[in-house]
Amino acid sequence: MLCLTVIALSACGSGADKAQAAQSEMVSGSSSVAANYAFLEKLGIKVTPTLVLPDELKVTDVEEEKLPSVSIDENAQRALLYGLLTDNAEDGETMGITINGVRPLAGEYTLVMFNFEYGDGSHRLFAIYDSEGKRTDVLTFGAAVESIHYDIDESHHATRTQAKTEAEFSGHEAVEIERTVTKENCTARWDEKTEQFVESDHHTEWKVEKTYKYSITSDGRFVPQGTPKVEQEKTPDPEFLLVDNIADMNYRPASDDSRIDALNATAKAVTAAGNEELEFHVLIVAWDFYRSNSAQLLLWVANHRHGDNRVTAMLEQLVSEGFVDKTTLITDIDRLSDANARDYLHSLTAQWGRAGAVG
Repeated sequence: MLCLTVIALSACGSGADKAQAAQSEMVSGSSSVAANYAFLEKLGIKVTPTLVLPDELKVTDVEEEKLPSVSIDENAQRALLYGLLTDNAEDGETMGITINGVRPLAGEYTLVMFNFEYGDGSHRLFAIYDSEGKRTDVLTFGAAVESIHYDIDESHHATRTQAKTEAEFSGHEAVEIERTVTKENCTARWDEKTEQFVESDHHTEWKVEKTYKYSITSDGRFVPQGTPKVEQEKTPDPEFLLVDNIADMNYRPASDDSRIDALNATAKAVTAAGNEELEFHVLIVAWDFYRSNSAQLLLWVANHRHGDNRVTAMLEQLVSEGFVDKTTLITDIDRLSDANARDYLHSLTAQWGRAGAVG
């Protein structure tokens, strides 16, 4: 059963056609970009002028910026987000998925901004599609505001580590994402009327700001531009560095083959630190990478048969713990064009299975 909140949209009529015609061209500087939203319209997603993201937009908190929010039904979710959704509903949570904006790109590609709401958290991502609705790349950029840690002692002294992400477009060929992590000390007292903590006497212990820059190619892919720019106030806690390395993984597009090398290096560092909680977070990143580009991760494993690597071990763990179904794994291996890689991976995974079962 798909773990989703399903809200049906009304069928698109002549209004959708007018909206598409009104947004048939977006001008950025001296160049123009033709928009083609036909694949969205076929899925019942009405592209109105307010849904089209302007040339320069700073995306922070969705409610604060009053961005449009269009719910999409289960059929549209499966079509647009295939491979990125989980069928595991054991935790009983539901997920609400909305579109907060679309943006025409060169070559009749379209960028779509999604927001995922689940339990007490959320995250957002950009996905690029060609004119037929085939997804060409994915870039996750976290929650608008994410509480990493919050602790209050008996003396009402509170410590909070919080991350905030913003994204800003520049024309139709670039996007910049800024992630700011701040650790604050304050006094927090419980208010019975509002049923929440009221904070006062804030003091910033440290702050780290990272800026990730990407170009958007004419074939619908995100390309990271150099290493992230880092600015900081005071020195963060040593344990934050490992957490930050894991967070960096989320800002690597699915088309970036080097992200598996980075995943392997981060997994090694976390394993060496002996932090089981962070090891689980790295495993979830590996799961995200597999779902967004399984061929990329599988080929990396096939090309790193010898030597010390953590990716192969994490892939086996994903299967044994039920994150990746064995049947899905076999199908994904069969889809690889490299016959040598297919043979090796089938041999490697033959005895893998969930909860000790033989594959």
